[in-house]
Amino acid sequence: PAVVQAESPKKLNIVFVVADDLGWNDIGFNNPQIRTPHLDQLAREGVILNQNYVQPLCSPSRASLMTGVYPFRLGLQHGVILRGQPVCVPLNRTLLPEVLQRAGYATHIVGKWHMGFCDWRCTPTYRGFDTFYGFLNSMEEYYTKTYHGGFDFRDQKRVVRSANGTYSTYLYTERIRKIIREHDTSQPLFLYLPFQNVHEPLEVPKNYSELYPNIHDKDRKIFSGMVTALDDAVGDVVANLKSRGIYNNTLIVFTAD
Repeated sequence: PAVVQAESPKKLNIVFVVADDLGWNDIGFNNPQIRTPHLDQLAREGVILNQNYVQPLCSPSRASLMTGVYPFRLGLQHGVILRGQPVCVPLNRTLLPEVLQRAGYATHIVGKWHMGFCDWRCTPTYRGFDTFYGFLNSMEEYYTKTYHGGFDFRDQKRVVRSANGTYSTYLYTERIRKIIREHDTSQPLFLYLPFQNVHEPLEVPKNYSELYPNIHDKDRKIFSGMVTALDDAVGDVVANLKSRGIYNNTLIVFTAD
């Protein structure tokens, strides 16, 4: 007898956004004092998972996300990977982008890595990502891209000295626009966006901190501005997905480490 084979459904694009050190009370839909209209809209139109927990430190949390196993199985149960430390997520572990790459996805990371870089094999483009734009370390200055005197900002392996002086979130937004604009929509897209915001140091363009005249604590004012800058970046991602006509076939996940 004849067999009718159903056409395989088109694979969803995946945009996975990770905010750095963002707390429960630091977002508009949990705290109306904070201006996050784009994230609030995603929350209204999506699903809020509020009974889930992650490790409260960068490297263990990110490594678990990328591998699907607990930090102690990766040797990361004691803390983060420090600069100069000869450690990375074990090379015998398969990361999420490697699985998606084998499934036919275009895979890109824009932002912070912080899963080890003591060997090139530990770095993003050796671990399943087609492209990498951002920094490898745990933290850095938002404008100068320096940490303890070392400059850390790369496009693939290439050091990008021209990034010095521009707020990192602006650079990431521009690169994300380029990736979405140039993406071949016949191929599914995995876009991993571990933004630097809102990790220390507390730095943001003045126009963002000025949005919070009623917050008198200087650090909290700057921090709140950093959250809104992050929200604008997420809103820009959504707008560009819509302009390319791929928003309705895209799964967007927003979380914090």
